[in-house]
Amino acid sequence: MTDLTKNKAKGALVTAATKTKAENIVLPKLLFPHYNDNVLREEITEAQKPAAALDYRLTEMATVLSQGEKDREKITEPRWRAAYDLAMGRVLAMRVRMFGYNKLLAEMKGLPKQFTKKGSNEWKLVPSKNITAGADVKKLEAQASKYLKRVIDEHPGTPWATLAEKEYSQPMGWDWVESTGNYPDANLTAQEKKNKQILLANDEAKKKAAAKAAAPPRPVPKL
Repeated sequence: MTDLTKNKAKGALVTAATKTKAENIVLPKLLFPHYNDNVLREEITEAQKPAAALDYRLTEMATVLSQGEKDREKITEPRWRAAYDLAMGRVLAMRVRMFGYNKLLAEMKGLPKQFTKKGSNEWKLVPSKNITAGADVKKLEAQASKYLKRVIDEHPGTPWATLAEKEYSQPMGWDWVESTGNYPDANLTAQEKKNKQILLANDEAKKKAAAKAAAPPRPVPKL
């Protein structure tokens, strides 16, 4: 504990690691049905909610880690140096991805793209080296790459280098790709979809009731 107090980089790393155990994070949605613009906008609106929560958590962790950045050079133990650089690199890389993700969602929601292939009815976000979120985000990408490459170069053959290589090999940008999916309810009205959901819920309730009725009675415990 004294060591963590003396070196802010070590203290920040432990604090950030503790914060990752606080709650589960919902993975960003990457597939968006687009058989009409309203459906697409609704899907994007729902996707933006967990994305905002994730972006908040990443910003929080980046802030915590950056508070110890000045003491990073004072760390002499290879494991601590590798762990700090890996944490910074991964958090910055994820922030770059979230910036691009949020920007592309906002653009698609404001002005939906038009399909170029016959039969397409959905959009997919796929990883890309193309960073379109602005100069500040490109700067973050450069910083993330610096930290990850330093782990790879300075700690070859270690678990930290393996994780850094995996993170570094994943593109930090996004591109939209059109595709075709199966949407049997695409032509139903909102009320028809609601009625279908009610019927499905009723069927599920009946199945549970029937299973409960068919279950053998529990034996009476012997005193």
